Amino acid sequence: MNNLQIKMFGENLILDPRKAMIWPSEKSIFIADTHFGKSSIFRKYGLQIPEGSDEEMLRSISNLIDDYQIKKLFILGDFVHGVLSEGDIFFELFNTWRRAHNYMSIILIRGNHDVNLKHLCLDRLEIYDRYVVQSAELVHDPECASKNSYVSGHIHPYLKFRSSRESVRMPIFWCSNQALILPAFGVFTGGKNIELSIGEAAYAIFPDGSDIVKIS
Repeated sequence: MNNLQIKMFGENLILDPRKAMIWPSEKSIFIADTHFGKSSIFRKYGLQIPEGSDEEMLRSISNLIDDYQIKKLFILGDFVHGVLSEGDIFFELFNTWRRAHNYMSIILIRGNHDVNLKHLCLDRLEIYDRYVVQSAELVHDPECASKNSYVSGHIHPYLKFRSSRESVRMPIFWCSNQALILPAFGVFTGGKNIELSIGEAAYAIFPDGSDIVKIS
């Protein structure tokens, strides 16, 4: 698996094909739009979505933490997909995972899906509507940014490539000047097919998650 280094906000940042951005000097990792509990909510309404996606995402976050030895995790909104029942398995999974990472700060930038954050498992998150790291503002929705330099989620950006026989959708880190929009970390998420403008760049993730490539 290959990652890619970029220069933004006067810093060297790492884009990992596991849909995470790492800020080495801050010992921090950034992800967006986890939408935990989405499969449970969908199954509640009769949609046959397989179980295990929440556990898979927590495992992926743990691997990123171990690989980069980070001290802070930033989640840029839509931590949960919606209101979950008190007995939802996600809470047990998250509490167990959180105890294993109790040395680490987890900072959630509230997203539009994060409308009910009263569950006990969320008490160990720091929750903000916006946050600033050095020169970069962290928001969920890019339209809410008050600075030109920001990192956000919400859009779930991707590029779609078509041939005569098939099409491939590649999640992207979408970069414009000093703005960076992260791909959705969550499973079973929709998104927006991006058409790049002059001066913009996309860092596209291979469908198998093995590599990342710049497209401009």
